[in-house]
Amino acid sequence: MKGNYRLAAVFFFFALLLASTNAQQVNFEVMLVEALNGDRKKDPKLSRIESALHLAIGRRYDTFKYVGGVRKSINVPGKAALELGAGYAASIEARALAGDRVTAKVRWTKGKTIVDTTFSASKGTPTVYARPQGSRAKLLVIIPR
Repeated sequence: MKGNYRLAAVFFFFALLLASTNAQQVNFEVMLVEALNGDRKKDPKLSRIESALHLAIGRRYDTFKYVGGVRKSINVPGKAALELGAGYAASIEARALAGDRVTAKVRWTKGKTIVDTTFSASKGTPTVYARPQGSRAKLLVIIPR
C-alpha cells in the first residue's frame, strides 16, 4: 500500500514538472515616463524608445524623463500587480501569446483608474498610454519582450 502512495507521489511530481515546462511566459517592461517641454537633456534610459514616444503622442512635448518602472515575467494566462513610482500602479493580465504577438489587459491607476483596456502588440513594440496634465503628461509605456 505504501508503494502505491509513493508511486502516486512520484507521478504527481512529474506531472507538475511537465506542466510547468509547458507554461508560456511573457516578459514585460513597464515604465512611467513624464513628457514635458523644456531645455532638459535627453534621458539616456529612454533613448531606444524616444522616437516611439513621439510617434505615439505627437510633437506636443519635446522632452521625456524616466520616472520609474519594472520588468516582470508573467505566465500566459496570468497577471501581476506593479508599482511604478510617484503613486502610480499598473496591473497586467497576459491573456494570449501567438508567435511574437501578445494580448494583455492593462489597468493603470493613481488612486483611481486612468486606463482600463486590452491591447495586442508584437514583442519589442512599445504600447503607450498618456495622461495629460497641463504642460506635462504622464505616460505608461508597456513593452512585451
